[in-house]
Amino acid sequence: MVAKKFFSGIIKNMRIIDKTVWDYQIKKKDLKDPKILKWYLERKINFGDWSGVKAKELKKYLAHLKIDSSLKKLLIEYFATQ
Repeated sequence: MVAKKFFSGIIKNMRIIDKTVWDYQIKKKDLKDPKILKWYLERKINFGDWSGVKAKELKKYLAHLKIDSSLKKLLIEYFATQ
């Protein structure tokens, strides 16, 4: 019973965006920190949630992101043609 109450409280406070569970509340001011922005981009891309990902920011940090190598290569080639 205690575990059920505990987990229902956690689940109630999570935001669900397009089948992606976000367990952090990110504010625009937080995204001004390059470390947080890189983490945010990695997480969005790795979960397939491209909403809110800006091409300018992605291009700037792409070489440093920990994402699938095939996807990274594709994105690098795409930005090279822009």
